Amino acid sequence: MAGAAQDGLAAQPSRLLRWQRRRRFPRPVEPTSGGWWFLGITFAVGVAAINTGNNLLYLVLGMLLALILASGVLSHLVLLRLSVRRELPGRAFAGTPALVGLEVRNGKRRIPSWLLEVEDLGVDEDGPRAGRRCLFLCVPAGASERATYRYAFPRRGRHTLAGYRVATRFPFGLFIKYLYLDASAELLVYPAVVEAGLGKTSAGGRGEERVQRRGRHGEFFAARELRPGEDASDVHWRLSARLGKPVVREREDEGALRVTLELDNGLGDDTPQTLAAFEAAVSTAAGLALAHLGRGESVAIVTRGDALPHGAGPAHAEAALRFLALVEAVAPELPLADLPGVRGVHLTNSPTRMERRA
Repeated sequence: MAGAAQDGLAAQPSRLLRWQRRRRFPRPVEPTSGGWWFLGITFAVGVAAINTGNNLLYLVLGMLLALILASGVLSHLVLLRLSVRRELPGRAFAGTPALVGLEVRNGKRRIPSWLLEVEDLGVDEDGPRAGRRCLFLCVPAGASERATYRYAFPRRGRHTLAGYRVATRFPFGLFIKYLYLDASAELLVYPAVVEAGLGKTSAGGRGEERVQRRGRHGEFFAARELRPGEDASDVHWRLSARLGKPVVREREDEGALRVTLELDNGLGDDTPQTLAAFEAAVSTAAGLALAHLGRGESVAIVTRGDALPHGAGPAHAEAALRFLALVEAVAPELPLADLPGVRGVHLTNSPTRMERRA
């Protein structure tokens, strides 16, 4: 889980608050199906009591109205001083269920909160949209409870989460009372990854094998624990002090294979077929990038208007996924981005084709 992704639009009112002020939530309380029957019976008893003047009917009417009043007061107490915290996944891929955590804290000193239903809301152009729900039977006074749900984000890119809708049917299940809490957050969803099986890759297209070694003068590759007998000049002292053990930096071998992935994001139309083919190409690029990086190779990604320079290691894998999550379709007339160190790159004509080149 990564709580750092929960930075929202703190500088201005969120979409949830603006939508709430515009709609003013005219029905924060709504009857359940049983509640409608209860209201109908109460109305019928009231009419009968007024028409007949029967004291017994007035007594029954008073009891029914007392139940309605008690339901409103107790449900209000249940929703007092509640706060909700969201725990977002460190990685989320389009179409793959991701685990999201919700933690509800009851700030009341003596009164527990019963029968809570917390709904995580997203945002679209018309306001908050329905999301996934978590149920909490009881949150004790001064304590917190945690639940999780799985949600498959339908597309890659940035997703805005608006806040929460907390509902309770306590105590009699006759009415549902709502509480809206604002908690703006953004989550970057990576593209779906199509696994790519790589065969033997040649360097320069001439059949030379890749040099499978780490260098001493290349770019930063990774960090690992110092092994006995190794040179202490490669120790990363700042990281070692943070971890409490000696850690050395590994550098990329400058003679290792450098792979360039070409992704044609120039689309002439926006038909569903073309957009689906483009998304499939992005997923294929993600699979190829992770496969090559897993073999220790240096990977770059070139598109029309933008490029990700060569790099290797886990940090570059995150950078590649982030780059592909944010790539957008552009006009086909836009030229290929200039990537230093890459010459003679040919941009493929179809977004479903990609070319690997050493």
